[in-house]
Amino acid sequence: MCAMSFTEAFLELFKINSATVILICCGYILFKIHKMDMVLIKTRLFLDQKIIHQSWVYISVAGISIALYLLIKMVSATDIDDASFSYNIIQLIQIIFLIAFTLLVFSWYLFLSDYRLHHTVESRP
Repeated sequence: MCAMSFTEAFLELFKINSATVILICCGYILFKIHKMDMVLIKTRLFLDQKIIHQSWVYISVAGISIALYLLIKMVSATDIDDASFSYNIIQLIQIIFLIAFTLLVFSWYLFLSDYRLHHTVESRP
């Protein structure tokens, strides 16, 4: 059995917890979105610029972390001398991506779980 350091164990547990939160929130969003009034959701989105701003910030951070990950993977493939440093940087970039993506999904979960959005299409006159 391979012994893991505290940092490696923390990173693995963090990845598992992030993936669980993302799956639960995405499942909730996909399950509830079909029962909601889309016109009301679009109106609330238009009036509430905070969710749009947060989404773009989180998407940008996630995109930058993916680009950095690919760049460092390419550089580390050509430079074998500093493999452990690039491994640690890659782990940090993965954590940054997971944090940004988890916050993105969770902010949409909070937005869609607002009780005022739960007027179904059938209940409209």
